[in-house]
Amino acid sequence: MAADETYFAEMLAAFRWWEERLDTLLRGLRARLEADAEQFGFDNLLGYYDELRRAGELQLLADQIAGHLSAGRIPLTAAERDLLHELLYKFEVPDAIYGNMVKRDQIMAKLNVLEADS
Repeated sequence: MAADETYFAEMLAAFRWWEERLDTLLRGLRARLEADAEQFGFDNLLGYYDELRRAGELQLLADQIAGHLSAGRIPLTAAERDLLHELLYKFEVPDAIYGNMVKRDQIMAKLNVLEADS
């Protein structure tokens, strides 16, 4: 495989990694995000998220979702928390442009995670 083909295959695999996890997270959170956005007057929040997704700005989308969830208003399942953790900690040292990923420890501590039923 030529170097260009190898690079393309690696980039495509990385894109699909982000895409799969974000799509799973948003599928589960969409109704709760919509209700929260409506209650607090965030016009077109899901439209913004969908545009980031369509544009392929998957790391930025993960960063924005993390910031929204850090307010603690939206309850998360343990599985959703774990998925968000996986996204936020994908990079050993995230780029400073991703302000929520940079402070991921604080973001994770602020999440409203539902306790599992005993």
